[in-house]
Amino acid sequence: MVCSLARVSALAAFSLPPSFLTTTFLPPFHRAVPPSVPPLPASHAHPASRLFTTLPFYAPNHANNYLKVLVAQHYNGRGAHGTRPYQWHLVIETGSDRGFKLGTVLYIRGSSAGGYKVDVLEGMRYKTAPSYRGAVAVGPIPAASYSLALDLVRDVVADWQSPYAAQDWTYAAVRKLHARRLLPELWSQEFIARQLVDAEAIWNAGDD
Repeated sequence: MVCSLARVSALAAFSLPPSFLTTTFLPPFHRAVPPSVPPLPASHAHPASRLFTTLPFYAPNHANNYLKVLVAQHYNGRGAHGTRPYQWHLVIETGSDRGFKLGTVLYIRGSSAGGYKVDVLEGMRYKTAPSYRGAVAVGPIPAASYSLALDLVRDVVADWQSPYAAQDWTYAAVRKLHARRLLPELWSQEFIARQLVDAEAIWNAGDD
């Protein structure tokens, strides 16, 4: 799917702060999902494949008005069939503390048997968690919409019976932020997962 020149021009009408470009980031908003990419390791991949979509998005042209939104992945231990699917968390970066990125981390915890709940942890040095394995930025949201974003994400539900429940829930949260026009673009869940494979390689190299 290729965006029109008008769409590209509209996206060029606002700029992002340089810090958005220093973290593993999805390709520029005007690019479509690549038609073919190598297969994913079973520990990372969700079988679902969804389409790239776009909605109109308007925001003030001021770098400080944005907060970066990321999908972070976490090692989830081993089970009877090997490494369990990685957990995904939604992170909204809110600042820094002595060189550490701070963010609000939203994720689900629990089990398919006992039920899940959404946890919201603010002011976290999210990259220092022992299970952290890299992150991919999925776009900016207006800083003024921070509280609204938290309210929207708290109400997200997913297929709790799936072994990929944490990944499904996080992607559903991204989709909801896009549907409410807080995020300018939406990338497929499969494509985000493939980018996270590269993000883990960067993390393993000590560069994240």
